[in-house]
Amino acid sequence: MIEDDATLERCVEALRHSDERLRNRPQERMLWDWQLTTIDTELNSDAPGGTISLGAAWYDEEFFDEKKDAYTDPLHLAAYLDIGLESGSISVTHWRYEGGGTH
Repeated sequence: MIEDDATLERCVEALRHSDERLRNRPQERMLWDWQLTTIDTELNSDAPGGTISLGAAWYDEEFFDEKKDAYTDPLHLAAYLDIGLESGSISVTHWRYEGGGTH
């Protein structure tokens, strides 16, 4: 949970900037894609801040295995502090979609 609106806005801008920077690297294959980003706030409340949920799809298992813990990299950790996020406020959960459906 991000406790104030200013930090929430800095986090959104940092995500936007990061995505733009990564997409402007034509020499690298894009083996992932941001699928859904949401900001959850208290309904019917004037409480500041909220929670950002960022969903990504990874299209190459080897690339995923190599990059899945990038959020723990010291550069990422320093960026979190610059944004104003508290240590330990980032949590990551990975799910694997096996496909399926009806034929």
